[in-house]
Amino acid sequence: MQALRMIRETSEEGTLHIQVPKNFGNKVEVIVIPANEEVNTISLKESEMNEEEVFLVASYQAVIEDDEEEDAVWRKYIK
Repeated sequence: MQALRMIRETSEEGTLHIQVPKNFGNKVEVIVIPANEEVNTISLKESEMNEEEVFLVASYQAVIEDDEEEDAVWRKYIK
């Protein structure tokens, strides 16, 4: 799976334009999460989320966590 992570500001109307790499194809999934200047946070409590949202948040947190040992494993297999 390929991923592209960006933090961008929207226009005053709330629109956002993203240049998608050609190798991603013509159909992509977009997940929009509010970004904080200092830390990316999600404002909902787990009790306010459905099962899918809890899974997505947990997946996102696992992807962004800084784990040098895990990164070394990924670098070994992804080139």
